[in-house]
Amino acid sequence: MSKHNTDEIIDESMVVVPSPLTSGKKLSREIDTFWGKYTDFLASHGLPTESVVADVDERRTVINNFATVLKHYPEGQLSSAVYISKFVGAVAAGLFDAALNYMWDETVRILRRRVAEAGLDTFYDICIGGKKRDEFKSEQDLNKISDSQLVQGAQELELISEVCAAQLTHILYMRNYASAAHPNQSELNGLQLAHYLDTCIKEVAALSPSDPAISIPVLLKGIKSDKYNESALNLIIEKLPDMHRNKLISLSNGLLQIYCRDETAPGARLNIRTLMTPLWKLLDDQSRKDLGVRCVKFSLDGEGDAHEKALELLDHVDGRSYLPDDVRAAEIRAVLDELMEAHRSMGNFYSEPPLARNLSSLVGKLGEIPSEIEAYYINVLINVYLTNGYGTAFNAEPVYRELLAKFSPEQANAAVISFMRPDIDMKLHTQLCVDKYLAMLNLLRPIAAQSELKTFIDHVLATCKKPSDFKNLKNSQQTNALITALRRLKKL
Repeated sequence: MSKHNTDEIIDESMVVVPSPLTSGKKLSREIDTFWGKYTDFLASHGLPTESVVADVDERRTVINNFATVLKHYPEGQLSSAVYISKFVGAVAAGLFDAALNYMWDETVRILRRRVAEAGLDTFYDICIGGKKRDEFKSEQDLNKISDSQLVQGAQELELISEVCAAQLTHILYMRNYASAAHPNQSELNGLQLAHYLDTCIKEVAALSPSDPAISIPVLLKGIKSDKYNESALNLIIEKLPDMHRNKLISLSNGLLQIYCRDETAPGARLNIRTLMTPLWKLLDDQSRKDLGVRCVKFSLDGEGDAHEKALELLDHVDGRSYLPDDVRAAEIRAVLDELMEAHRSMGNFYSEPPLARNLSSLVGKLGEIPSEIEAYYINVLINVYLTNGYGTAFNAEPVYRELLAKFSPEQANAAVISFMRPDIDMKLHTQLCVDKYLAMLNLLRPIAAQSELKTFIDHVLATCKKPSDFKNLKNSQQTNALITALRRLKKL
């Protein structure tokens, strides 16, 4: 084979000049022309040509869908979307792993901008809190926050939906384990990449801001600046019953954090007490218990003044009964938070095992979990056991199985129907997570006390073997019958 020099590869006749007239089909033809010379060039230097870049057909899939997806991007902001341009370049070259990385960079850039616009102080109050809160002040400090924290914080502030957060978490897993951000041999096809881009543009870039009158960031920012008079507070109170449960939780957590900060003005604390009275009545018991755990956590972190202020706010709503019986609930909650953050980040195969062992030591031989954190404990344990879809933390998995085996019948009920949750549903799009979910059902079947639950487990084990099998399970007759039966028996 004759040697090829660089000039033969970069033929001027093949350069695609960006213009409104450059169609997806034309770019596809240019890719065909370039591809042959590219592989010849690699081969002439003895370099691999297989499994290096995506097939031309896969690139066509992304390019041909690009215009349809891009039309949802806010028109006035396209000129600053540098990472989208890099995404297209990587797709054209067949470097899907790099394209995914660029797409994620664009998503993070937009999320950070949205957070800054909504109010940095509010975001840091809710998402950081504790001793580290004073380290976060400017927009630059967003760089210190992991991508998973950014996504979860944006959800708490309702800048994105719960479903969007689950989708972005899934894409983050892909970015960590199937992109150029991490050495890998993962396959990423054109339809997947086009779908991920569609999600990031529709759910993040093109998402309209929520109604300012009931926006959590706006509310908390106004409270903190002590700008609301009595009539404004009454207007907010009138809107509280119409808020979604998740928004009420975010608001209560944010109010607690602001109330406990040293620099909060007396007038702002008065407004918080005024809001907390009706807000407390709208919170369910689990949300009230979670606030109680947060109060104790101030003490564990050595923040005595903040702990006293938290108790003061609880006393205002007669909420002392929702404090955990001991500090163990707060200790377990802190480890669960760390474990979930590790699970969503790179290097989780190494960072999860010590946290899993720490959790196991706190849970103990009997597996007794304080009621204040029981729901959160179940959800985190299922999440980490199912894996991120791209590999198993082998040194942590035996610990997870031991903890699952200690579930009570009621906890097993919640675990079996966890596929109804958006975050678990998204995980079940990958075969590894499906395999782990089925293994979990086998592990929990002996624990199940209700015949209805055993029947449902048997049905799932017999009929659900791959991700596509779970698509219709959520609304199936068997699922509805199980949930109805468990609620009738008050086991859910």
